Amino acid sequence: APHYQPGFRQDGRQIAFRSDRGAGGIFIMGSRGENVRRLVEEGFNPAWSPNGKEIAYSTSSILDPTIRNEVSTLWRIDVETGKKVKIAGADAVHPSWSPDGKFIVFWGIEGTTGRRCLYTVQADGGNRTKILDDDSMNWNPIWSKDGYVYFLSDREPPMNLWRMPINPSTGAAAGQPERLTASTQPYAWLARS
Repeated sequence: APHYQPGFRQDGRQIAFRSDRGAGGIFIMGSRGENVRRLVEEGFNPAWSPNGKEIAYSTSSILDPTIRNEVSTLWRIDVETGKKVKIAGADAVHPSWSPDGKFIVFWGIEGTTGRRCLYTVQADGGNRTKILDDDSMNWNPIWSKDGYVYFLSDREPPMNLWRMPINPSTGAAAGQPERLTASTQPYAWLARS
């Protein structure tokens, strides 16, 4: 069965990943492949909280941001107890935690507009804050330790790497997007190290 979408815990001791084995779901294991166990029978793109106690995930897998066939929701799950909490409805994929664990950034389609927007939401749920909404293909946000959200966008084609500063207190945008690459080839799949 395929195993994909791996994510290391901040201390490097465990890996969360999506697997299609059995009924499928999100699994966790030790960094050397030991103690594999299913955490939840749903979910894609697992993202560890900074303290390593929870994982955020979306209910849909997105391989190509131009193709969306279903609405995805965002959840977080306690790694020890298995308790799940819904964080965001409407449409939400590719979660990534803020360095302090207070917010989660994600992208989703805005209503019937087809716009690929970036949002933040408090990790315990609540109202989403739109941080980027335009006619560009904005997707795959990663919240880095330096306080920026890095993301892929075709706002100056082709797809390139961009970043935007985020206010750590409110989760709102704190500046304009800044392009970091000038590639002639499209980028795909950012990951936080």
